[in-house]
Amino acid sequence: MNKKVLVIDDDDDVCNLISFRLAKQGFEVRSALDGITGIAIANEFVPDLIILDIMMPVMDGFEVAKNLKEHRITANIPIMLCTAMANSDLKQRSSDIKAAYCITKPFESKDLIEKVMDVLDWETK
Repeated sequence: MNKKVLVIDDDDDVCNLISFRLAKQGFEVRSALDGITGIAIANEFVPDLIILDIMMPVMDGFEVAKNLKEHRITANIPIMLCTAMANSDLKQRSSDIKAAYCITKPFESKDLIEKVMDVLDWETK
């Protein structure tokens, strides 16, 4: 059975790029362009990993993560942050939500895939 990944990012191009690269590696991927939709998909799809942008309108990634961690169905799903945010607060806030990893935009697709595989202990096809 394929591992499932949910990508939540308000940038459609980023969602499509990450989704394409992961699907090519054999992952089952869903995506959402906002946090509210992402939370709804996470509760239905129940992914093995969530790749989450931080800087999004309406509900930022930290709020999304907090919401996911408060619900039984999604509480134990690892979250990998993917962000252009680069400040001293990022490390602490990432730790607060128990993020599995944080990758900074722009990123190399190869690096992202390697980190996803590390977090999920997934073997390359």
